[in-house]
Amino acid sequence: MHTNVNVPAIKKKFVLFPLLILFLIIFLFTLNTSSAETTIYVNGTSGNDSWDGTNPTYIGDFVGPKKPLTMLLKL
Repeated sequence: MHTNVNVPAIKKKFVLFPLLILFLIIFLFTLNTSSAETTIYVNGTSGNDSWDGTNPTYIGDFVGPKKPLTMLLKL
């Protein structure tokens, strides 16, 4: 008496499982890097709401510190 074993289905599981593990590892590394810490600079004297807050001093265009009170209201 022979049991019917679906050999191609078993082979698919051996191929799909490592691909699933690889996808999960790549996803976790991507997720970890996308949650990086961001620093927002504020300055009560020279800050400006139209600047992006990525630098502690104004360096041109829209790069410079934010104003403290308006930044707190947006949090």
